[in-house]
Amino acid sequence: MPENATCGQCGGQIGSLEGVTLTPPDQAGQLLCRQCFNAYLHRELGGTFEHPWWLSFTLDDCDGTSHRFELCTRLIGNVVSVRVVEPREDGTQGYELEMQGEAAEDPRTLLRLLLQRLRRALGRHHLFEPHRGP
Repeated sequence: MPENATCGQCGGQIGSLEGVTLTPPDQAGQLLCRQCFNAYLHRELGGTFEHPWWLSFTLDDCDGTSHRFELCTRLIGNVVSVRVVEPREDGTQGYELEMQGEAAEDPRTLLRLLLQRLRRALGRHHLFEPHRGP
């Protein structure tokens, strides 16, 4: 996704995890932020979707190291996906967890379950094997 991309509907800035290219039949494609995409999809399916207001948060692991997470909520048909990703300054990702549920469910319920999983993961030490190249 291009840097400094803007939503074709609301004109807002689109972050690296937020953009969706929407190409309806017989129309030109446009880049949408996840909030506009979710609203469009839910209108097409018939209904309303309250986009969660939270975007990012910070949690500490068992060693006291802070981890910043970004939240991504997407509608996928009649399913809502709530995903948290730890973006790193070097462009890689750390922790990444996702949960899915019915679109009619309150996404805060999924977020609570996801936060429980994330806290369990941050409460453990993880062993990493160094990359061994050829």
